Amino acid sequence: MDGQHWRLEPDPGRFGPLYEMVVVSESGRPPGAAITHRCPGCGREEYDSMKREFVLTAGMVADTDVLYLATTLWILVNRRVRDLLLDRRLTMSN
Repeated sequence: MDGQHWRLEPDPGRFGPLYEMVVVSESGRPPGAAITHRCPGCGREEYDSMKREFVLTAGMVADTDVLYLATTLWILVNRRVRDLLLDRRLTMSN
């Protein structure tokens, strides 16, 4: 980066403890999710948004606390993780 959009924080400790949540699970594809493109570099699939259904079934979700939705990359958390985040007043930042 060119340095105009970021800088090193001189005192990172002033933010308190920092935590990182690494999302490694992904949902299955919903019915009608026809692949329209696959990235040759990373293999990420893109879908025809006009044909896919907006559903989330138990069969599409792995037994995990945190996962990406395959078609949108939105992050889903279960109630246990949600309560932990709220209880500790943790926020997310990209």
